[in-house]
Amino acid sequence: MGSRLRMFEPHKVFEVVSGTVDREFLFLPNSHPNDPLLRYDCPLDAFDPTNDVLPQPSTFNIIGYAFARALELSPVNLHCSEQNTSHLHTEISGDEKTIANIPSFYRNAHSSIARQINKTYDREGHVFSGRYRATCCDDDEAAEEKLYYAITNIVKDGLLDTQNGRTFLSAYPTLAAGKKLKFWKINWRLYYKKGGPRVKKHRPKDYIEWKELDFTWIAPLLKLSEPQRQARIRQQTKKRIEKTAETMRREGRKPLGHRGLSSIDPRSRPKRPRERTRQPLCHASTAKGRKAYKKRYIEFHKAYIQASADFRSGKDYYREFPLGSCRPPLLKVCVEDDL
Repeated sequence: MGSRLRMFEPHKVFEVVSGTVDREFLFLPNSHPNDPLLRYDCPLDAFDPTNDVLPQPSTFNIIGYAFARALELSPVNLHCSEQNTSHLHTEISGDEKTIANIPSFYRNAHSSIARQINKTYDREGHVFSGRYRATCCDDDEAAEEKLYYAITNIVKDGLLDTQNGRTFLSAYPTLAAGKKLKFWKINWRLYYKKGGPRVKKHRPKDYIEWKELDFTWIAPLLKLSEPQRQARIRQQTKKRIEKTAETMRREGRKPLGHRGLSSIDPRSRPKRPRERTRQPLCHASTAKGRKAYKKRYIEFHKAYIQASADFRSGKDYYREFPLGSCRPPLLKVCVEDDL
């Protein structure tokens, strides 16, 4: 059975989940206790230009830089980016001009993350298990609820007892306190263009580039002032964390904590099998909203199938596709005459 067609509607927030192959803990935090941007075994003075220590990026920095760079290449509205041990949560949206950038945004981000994670753990092959799972939040209430769900996901999964935005990459420091998140990467292309190791007057660390990860407020929070938005994020996050803590105490469970996380092998996977759940067609706060979305999706599906048939058959290479859809690839076959 084929994958569900994605219908990216303008001005709609999409909850996106990207998981690792075999649910391996490839996004496990490996940051230095005093600097989340550096790997745990990297000296703290690695950014000092007076020494030759080559800085090593943490998974925190790898993911953050990848999303910042992807935003630069494919502008969209990124509302949050939340790191877990085996998957990533993001919320994204776009207007009529930028909605088509969503596929390229994730392609660029996931490609960068995969290369750097493979380099970190000296592994080969795919990092992500497949295409990302995107679900539309059809109304403001659903979009806000999924934002808090993503931010508190590491608490719900029993990893930590709070969200501090330093152990796991999160939009929480920016949304709750206005803190700017910056990430770095060595521009190896420019380094080798300038002569690489043949030139002794420069070093790879001289080509470090910094990028800021910008988050956009979702529509329901734009109605509030900046201090009110931050206060709401803090209050709603605290409310959900306290509720999760109460549930865990009742069940006799405790968070894994930093010490427990440090004992996990990033190449391992959960012992318990994954619970298979059906992806909802959309997230909506009312049954009426879900029915209306389903009706729009059926019409979109019919229009896309017809456009795809005309395009692939060669009837119309300039066929217009429904807004928010991705044009299918066109295969060209070259036949060589046997003379």
